[in-house]
Amino acid sequence: MFHRQGILLDEQLAALSPERHGVVDLYFVGVAGDGKQDTFYSELVSIKDLLDERFDTAGRSIGLVNNPATLMEYPVATVSNLRSTLAHLGNMINTDEDIVFLHIATHGSDDHRLALDLPPLELAQLTPTVLARMFADSGIKWKVIVISACFSGGFIEPLKDDNTLIITAADAFHSSFGCEYDSDYTWFSQAFYDEALSETFSFVEAFEAAREAVRDRERAEGYPPSNPQISVGGAMRKKLAALEKHLAARAADPFQRSRASSVRASERTIVVAKGR
Repeated sequence: MFHRQGILLDEQLAALSPERHGVVDLYFVGVAGDGKQDTFYSELVSIKDLLDERFDTAGRSIGLVNNPATLMEYPVATVSNLRSTLAHLGNMINTDEDIVFLHIATHGSDDHRLALDLPPLELAQLTPTVLARMFADSGIKWKVIVISACFSGGFIEPLKDDNTLIITAADAFHSSFGCEYDSDYTWFSQAFYDEALSETFSFVEAFEAAREAVRDRERAEGYPPSNPQISVGGAMRKKLAALEKHLAARAADPFQRSRASSVRASERTIVVAKGR
């Protein structure tokens, strides 16, 4: 597994499709951090499929996964692999034009550390400072960062700027919910991706809908509020408007949808079974 890991990451990074001049390309990086349960891996796979289908990331997405069942298929989710992935994207995309979308699903602690865990390996945990440094070093300008974890709101202040959208499943002081062992989604991610983003191309609109859905569910089931958070840079609002326009035009064009389906079919080399 150790020998295979370097090859896996190099292969998947090399397979990413190049950016298209004049198009706001969206590149997706998914991180399933905790390898002791399947929820985070299952969530990542579903999100990747949704974004490939509706948000034109087919051929421009990569997953880093901690799960015993995927060690020979996905690069593991480590700080170093995430750093290498972001650095590679910073070198290959048009940083003035393209957007990198990072989704992280894992457990979070009240001292604002995201779990990267794959027993028996001892992995470094991901902190807001380390993630902010990764992006700064990568040269990536336009960023969408979604963190589905307890206490994830603690990542907002170190990461926010005029060119970044940050969405977290909880504020800096509360837990988020839905990471039971038999879950396919955390509560926030289900509301944001599976429900809201299947109906809109606006990440901000989807967040507002997801926040209400999560609030209602927490009240109904007697949980304390997680208080999902959002931070949108002023320049990023304009950038996202251009992305939404591109995606809406693509959705309205039957030829583009058909072509995208053909690309996905030809590029998909790993078939993932979501059942346990």
